[in-house]
Amino acid sequence: MRRRPTHTNGTKPASPRLGDTALAVACKRLAQKHHNDDNTEKRKISSHLSMSMVWGARQWRAHSRRSRHVRNVVGWFRSTILLEIWPALLVAMGWALIVRRLDLPPLPLAPLGFQASSIGLLLVFRTNQAASRVHDARRLLGVVKTRGIDACATLWVAAVDENAKEAAKTAAAYLALMLWSLKGAVRPNHDAAFEAAQATFLDDAERNWILERQGKPLVTPATIVLRLRYAGARCSDKDARDRYESCIDDVATALGGCKRIYSTPIPPTYSRHASRALVAWLACLPLATAPLHASDWTLALSTGLTAFLVLGIEDIGMQIEEPFAVLPLHDLALELSQRVAAVVDGPPPPDHHL
Repeated sequence: MRRRPTHTNGTKPASPRLGDTALAVACKRLAQKHHNDDNTEKRKISSHLSMSMVWGARQWRAHSRRSRHVRNVVGWFRSTILLEIWPALLVAMGWALIVRRLDLPPLPLAPLGFQASSIGLLLVFRTNQAASRVHDARRLLGVVKTRGIDACATLWVAAVDENAKEAAKTAAAYLALMLWSLKGAVRPNHDAAFEAAQATFLDDAERNWILERQGKPLVTPATIVLRLRYAGARCSDKDARDRYESCIDDVATALGGCKRIYSTPIPPTYSRHASRALVAWLACLPLATAPLHASDWTLALSTGLTAFLVLGIEDIGMQIEEPFAVLPLHDLALELSQRVAAVVDGPPPPDHHL
């Protein structure tokens, strides 16, 4: 039986219903057609739980099961880390066999142990820096989402006439595109979902304005922020306009933070030095440990296991250093679109009278 499409967090895309606004219908159809993220680096995404999905109760239960160690060992050969570093592991094990076969002179073990502490610190510092970048990027994406929803709600609730309501709907359409635009800017491949979202959320006049202003059809985050400010200027309620502008300021600041993270890596010199130190240490390891092993293969396996541990830590830092390649931008963009559409969808509450 063919499975129905679901988001990565396990929820099923909602179907359009009678009474939905045009934006709400567009969001639901977009979620049905583009429920999976096709513009991602699949080599970095685990087949099990990963940062590329928005977690819920089901993911947390699976993550903390008592059988997790068995599951992790059984799935070892599907590990994204192993798939990345297996050539280096083969080289390390092959070098260990060469050392044994050629009976190269041994090195003292004690200095190698002292150096291990320094290399461990290099790896830990680099991995912590990469993890900090992921944390900052996820926090900034949360600011874009929550403050974007606040901006849409502020403008919509304060709309007292048709002109203000049209401005609020325009702002909602552009806010629904915000994370799609960011995803298109930080992912290297063509994003069909972003293109479909812009084609359905914006009318011909808005798309022509974008093309005329940018010289390219797909809207950038900076152009969205500018268009949102134009929409806010049509709000006649000064207090609401000030609150709206405060939200847009926060969104613009968060987008600037995302650009800073994306365009500024951990200093490459640091990464290169850590890599060279690691390779040199692994090259010396068989020379120091060969006298401790009774056979060639125990030396090779011991060297391979050690290489897996230290190279795996280094590869984790490399995988998450650019956080937008692994964070759930697709799901967050879908969620923001649907939440914004929900603000302008349907009648106001019964006690709301302007």
